[in-house]
Amino acid sequence: MQTYTRVFCAVAIALCAAPIAAMAADPRPCELFSTKEVASVLGVTPEDGLSYGPIIMDNPFMVDYDVAPTVWFCLWSVGEESFSAHVTRFRSAADATRELESVMRNLMMHPDDNRPLSEVPGPGEQNFGEIRARNGGNTGTWVSRKGQTVLGIRAARMDVKRHEIRREQLRDLAASGLRKLP
Repeated sequence: MQTYTRVFCAVAIALCAAPIAAMAADPRPCELFSTKEVASVLGVTPEDGLSYGPIIMDNPFMVDYDVAPTVWFCLWSVGEESFSAHVTRFRSAADATRELESVMRNLMMHPDDNRPLSEVPGPGEQNFGEIRARNGGNTGTWVSRKGQTVLGIRAARMDVKRHEIRREQLRDLAASGLRKLP
């Protein structure tokens, strides 16, 4: 009987510790997408991704100054084309939700800000996406929140004729990236 109790306690501790360990692990955004996946969106094969982070974002660029999330970033580029992935981890899902809602409210209040992200269905609990012509090329952005983690991907200067296809590709990449996040 005592052996079963010890085994049960060990399993319970392991199950409780796994989510904590996963949240403590760095998300490593350069490992979320292969060069082939990035090339499928850009239309050209980029160099290996360059990784930055973790960075604690306790700065005035955040809408809610008390949030202070941690950010990891990866950039793939070739010529003027680039693809980036940002993983932002907030202290709680409520902080992440509030921050995304604040960002969207501020963007909608400034329509001339040239950033028309709109809420769309997708792989996360909150999803925002857009593709539009900008600076001689097309830029696509997708942002998805899952719990306290936000994944943002952006393809700049991609050659695109049918916007809805690229938006679907970005949504699918975001879904793939969310599944790989620790």
